[in-house]
Amino acid sequence: QSRISTYLDRWLWPRPLVAMCGMLRNSGIVARVSFACILGSTVGAQHEDHGRAKNAVCVAGQACAREGTSVSKDNVLLQFNPPWRTQKKSFTRDPVPAPAPDPVHAPAPAPDACLCVFDIDRTLTGKQGDTTTCPRNRELQMHDEAYGGGHATLSALAAEGISTTFCNHCYLGITSAGAGSGEGSEWNNYILDHIMTGEVQDAFVKAHPESKKWSYGTDVKSPYVMQQGNKIKQESADLLRLWYGSEYGINIKPSSVYFFDDRTENIEPFSSKGLNSHEISCDSRDKVLYHGSGMVGYCGATPEEIQRVSGNILCG
Repeated sequence: QSRISTYLDRWLWPRPLVAMCGMLRNSGIVARVSFACILGSTVGAQHEDHGRAKNAVCVAGQACAREGTSVSKDNVLLQFNPPWRTQKKSFTRDPVPAPAPDPVHAPAPAPDACLCVFDIDRTLTGKQGDTTTCPRNRELQMHDEAYGGGHATLSALAAEGISTTFCNHCYLGITSAGAGSGEGSEWNNYILDHIMTGEVQDAFVKAHPESKKWSYGTDVKSPYVMQQGNKIKQESADLLRLWYGSEYGINIKPSSVYFFDDRTENIEPFSSKGLNSHEISCDSRDKVLYHGSGMVGYCGATPEEIQRVSGNILCG
């Protein structure tokens, strides 16, 4: 007994186990209790070289057994799972999952989102091939069917960029009575790829590439509308405004829509929708078409004419 007690004191066996076996000894259930081996996460690791088992067992006599066996002396066996063995599980941490990547979203629309809508012929373009009368215009080597056809010729606005105006910070759209050279043509693709660009619109198209296509009349499924008749362009322009809101949650007030067109008869009807409209190409009017009435522009829009001004404004 004294040798075993010394052995216990030497190796600092856990007090709960000593107390348990002492209680059993004092109660008379076990006449004599000796610790043949006590092993666990602490003591057993220190005495593996002495042949100790890796489970704690308290037996009557001087037997040593693994947990779950029936080895005993005097037919008395108390099998004991040490508390530190079961508590060991509490120190095992579950693997921490890797954080999910942040979703990519389009930039949130500004609370004062605006929309600039443009006609094509003699607004984004000038008279085909004439860069003498219109020196700021730029001729391209591709076909434009409008007004009898010829080389597509960019107006000063299209040549210098919509991004040089306040519309750089607005969403963009087209409402045209014509159809350029037709959907899928080199010229129509050029309009979408190189003219209808700006900081806000570029971010929108990058986030929603499916929107980069043509629509027709009042069947508005994109920002770019062709074949909407003169004097009724306000209908498709307002539908375009509503399309941005219903499809993408970009709410634009009617008073934040600005339409630009060279054709005089298309300006005043926008007042019925509460939309702003501006006649452009004011310094250059076509003196041949419509019997020289000046109904349409000649050189097209300049960047200086693209102003954020409310109302339905005709050339002076």
